[in-house]
Amino acid sequence: MLKNKKFFFLICSLIFITKGFSIESIIDEQNEEKNFSKSKKIKNENTYLALGAGYFGFPSLELGYRSQVDHRAFNTSLQLATFLSFFEFIKADITFLHFPNPNSDSQIYYGAGFGGLVGSNLFNNYDNRTQGAVFPEFVLGYQYKNAYNKKRFIQGQLCYPTVFIDSKENLPFNIIFGLFLPQVSISYGWMF
Repeated sequence: MLKNKKFFFLICSLIFITKGFSIESIIDEQNEEKNFSKSKKIKNENTYLALGAGYFGFPSLELGYRSQVDHRAFNTSLQLATFLSFFEFIKADITFLHFPNPNSDSQIYYGAGFGGLVGSNLFNNYDNRTQGAVFPEFVLGYQYKNAYNKKRFIQGQLCYPTVFIDSKENLPFNIIFGLFLPQVSISYGWMF
């Protein structure tokens, strides 16, 4: 009977010791992965040029700057776009982006910010009118590296003007609050 107890005790001790080593090795592996992921931070700073389509498919040209550190990014851009009847406007915006799974090869992002636009009918400005708007903006996009290891992105933007500014000749600016026609645009960009 004593032999069986010693044998049972020996087996239990071996199981306990091997379990301890395996748990310890798992913890060590997890710590190594954490340290590796901490040392491999995603940090990008890029200027970009983008072509897009906004209102009813009219073209736009955008020049911007994006700075990313891990999950967060700051984006600012200046966009020249056209609208009906050759109405041209300049749009500036600032957006804060979030990358759920940051990766240097490909990553999805979304964000929100605010911006403003100002413009006038340059070809048929018979009443010398300038118009503008201030708006919140929402962004959803996909950033990736192509086959030549160059960074590109595709993004959609939704701008919803809430303050509209209109001027007429010899009159001060008229400010109108409300919700106006939203602008949805899709763009493709080259980062350098």
